[in-house]
Amino acid sequence: MKSIIITGLSLFTVALMSCDKNEDVQAQAVPQMVQEAFDNQFSGATDVEWETTTDGYEVEFDFQKHEYEAEINDQGDIIRYKHEINVSNLPEEVGMEINKNYSGKQIDDIDELIQNDITYYMIEFETTLSEKVVVDDKGQEVSDVEYWD
Repeated sequence: MKSIIITGLSLFTVALMSCDKNEDVQAQAVPQMVQEAFDNQFSGATDVEWETTTDGYEVEFDFQKHEYEAEINDQGDIIRYKHEINVSNLPEEVGMEINKNYSGKQIDDIDELIQNDITYYMIEFETTLSEKVVVDDKGQEVSDVEYWD
């Protein structure tokens, strides 16, 4: 009975690990139109790592002294990209709204997200449940933009 349980747990673990939809891919395997879109937007990027996704490609890289991530579809459209910023780099209006609306909460992490040519800020607070919000460039919470981990 004990061996059946151990075997079952092992199979469950393997099944969970295989559910990861992203797979690493070499730069040479990335379609030319996807690579060109990336190169045009992020010329000079270094430490570039590609993964395939169900909708195209996700790429992690260093650019202008920041760590970035971007999603690019199979047609070479940059869907969105993000990079971490410091609290001091938040626009003043956004910072004031965050302080007003989330008073008493300490910010753990902030990413600037560009999606559809609109800038958003993804904010994670230091709480026991890891509260996360997305706000626009005025500091107002938006529900129609997904928090991208």
